[in-house]
Amino acid sequence: MKEYLNLFNDWVRLEESEWVPNDKVWQFVYYFLCVQFLGLSPTLLPIWMLVMEYFAEEVNAFLFGSDFAQNWTVCCLGAVTVSLYWINGLSWLAWDFLSPTWCKKKYLVQPKRVITSKVVWKVSKNLIVNQILTVIPLCLFYDVIFMQQNRGLRIEDVAKLPSYFRVVKEVLLITVFEIIIFTLGHLLLHTRMFYRMHKVHHELKQPFALAAAYSHPFENVISNFLPFSAPAMLFRVHPYSQLIMAFVAVMGTQLHHSGWDLPWYKFMEQPDFHDKHHEFFTVNIGVTGLFDWYMGTGVESRNKPMTWRKSIISPLITDNQGMMKMKLK
Repeated sequence: MKEYLNLFNDWVRLEESEWVPNDKVWQFVYYFLCVQFLGLSPTLLPIWMLVMEYFAEEVNAFLFGSDFAQNWTVCCLGAVTVSLYWINGLSWLAWDFLSPTWCKKKYLVQPKRVITSKVVWKVSKNLIVNQILTVIPLCLFYDVIFMQQNRGLRIEDVAKLPSYFRVVKEVLLITVFEIIIFTLGHLLLHTRMFYRMHKVHHELKQPFALAAAYSHPFENVISNFLPFSAPAMLFRVHPYSQLIMAFVAVMGTQLHHSGWDLPWYKFMEQPDFHDKHHEFFTVNIGVTGLFDWYMGTGVESRNKPMTWRKSIISPLITDNQGMMKMKLK
């Protein structure tokens, strides 16, 4: 098994493609993925292109070029991810408070949503505790156990930026496995055994961007940290590819929890898709809608007859009402 994984990792590391040798084609694919991940946002997309494209070499050298960064690569990536989470989340929060009433009525998924200072303070304390208890120790664990034993991210490749072909491969691999791990973990958290922890996240029936990672520490590991980090460590991707995924993961999950169905996101199911999960608990378990379409757990299935696939999943899933019934028994 280890031999096959090493062979696969060597393929991941390849900088050129036998199928499409022209890297300009892969550059176009990369730009296409950027648009898919970030939407057609008139603010995020230009910033992304400016920072991650025109200043890519400077960013790579600044984050991974020093001896300290090469010894503590995952901790550096963790610091960037946490900083990005707060910067982007607080920017969304400013929009939540300062946006005009007509805009809220037109574009909020739940137009009557109210965010109080008490809720913001509660969410902020939860985020800080989770970052101290889970993010920092796990980043240190990765650096000490994996990185300093020449496993995990390919820090030896950091002197040179990866080709577009390699970035596309690595980003797609991480994304696919992140979706799979998250969906399985999310399904696990909705079982009766673990929902006691997941219900912390479901306290917010009207989610907002800053609260995307509001959760029990156990859930923060299962749903937030592991899906994002494990595929990158397993496939030994270039640190710069994981940096791109940090942007994608943070902006993606905050968009999904933002509660705003803005015009430039019309081609995506999010954030309305995940907002319905917070509203009805037992629907829209997955990320893209593919899992729920196949298993029959999409929001449109609520008033439809039970299918054989849904009959497999439904007994496993519980919610606040299900927990109350268990206590009554």
